[in-house]
Amino acid sequence: ALEHLEEALRSSRMVVKPRHAACGQGMTILGDSTACDAMRTALQEALEVECKRGETWQLYQVEKGVGIEQIYPSLGASIKEPDRPLELKLQTIWGRVIGGTIHTSQELWVTASGRVLRCDNRKSGIRRKYGPIPAWIL
Repeated sequence: ALEHLEEALRSSRMVVKPRHAACGQGMTILGDSTACDAMRTALQEALEVECKRGETWQLYQVEKGVGIEQIYPSLGASIKEPDRPLELKLQTIWGRVIGGTIHTSQELWVTASGRVLRCDNRKSGIRRKYGPIPAWIL
């Protein structure tokens, strides 16, 4: 696995994260100059992460593992964290997508058909953390 990770890092940055956690818990960003020991440490730490207390019951059912993904560029979707990638979080029921939200906002709901609905949720904790949604997204 380390050989594949080293090869991938030659062309782009990567993120290592536990597949059994949420909200960036246990996540490490690796750049093209990351040493092999740092890669091993990131993989081991991601495997050892315990799901935060109070998370949804589904996360406790996931077998521990590590995901390694290429980091895609940010589109500036978060005013307070402009380097954060634009990420659509999908909601499913019994394996069917019912819609999704942009990770940094609860102001938009994207339906399964792709229609975008705006919600008046200006007092949410997510808005305090990431700032208002940029006008270009609306």
